[in-house]
Amino acid sequence: MAPSGSGDFSVGIASDDGTADATWATDLTFDTTYHAVVSYDQDDNLATLWIDPVVESDTSILGTNQTTAGDIVSAVALRQATSDASETVRIDNLMVGTSFKSVVGPATPLLGDVNLSGTVDFLDITPFIAVLSSNGFQAEADCDQSAAVDFLDTTPFIAILSGP
Repeated sequence: MAPSGSGDFSVGIASDDGTADATWATDLTFDTTYHAVVSYDQDDNLATLWIDPVVESDTSILGTNQTTAGDIVSAVALRQATSDASETVRIDNLMVGTSFKSVVGPATPLLGDVNLSGTVDFLDITPFIAVLSSNGFQAEADCDQSAAVDFLDTTPFIAILSGP
């Protein structure tokens, strides 16, 4: 979207249309990384947008609350209202989750809480093994805090799981 002030562009959110119901209050700047989080409540047909949130209560904007239940989400689309041939829009690290916390996560990871439930318990064992076997990285699984998830995380994970 065109900026409303001195920035380079703006973003908006719509619950059920192609035209933004609400626009972010401050303009955004090119060549800056932003973490945009979108929530969609299908029961209320209501979309919410945050920019660089840490917690769910951070500043957000809401699309218009529709009177009927929402559509089933089968795709997500990003679009530009207008474009210049020299512009590039880069999207990476797209995450889809069932809760705000599952895509934003806690400000400080809780070591051992691999399923992001807020507690470390036996339900973290299967996700821990999945992260370990995938050679991927998840801060909660990096129990030895080495910036890598590997076999060396197993002993600290068991100690965290067992408690003090």
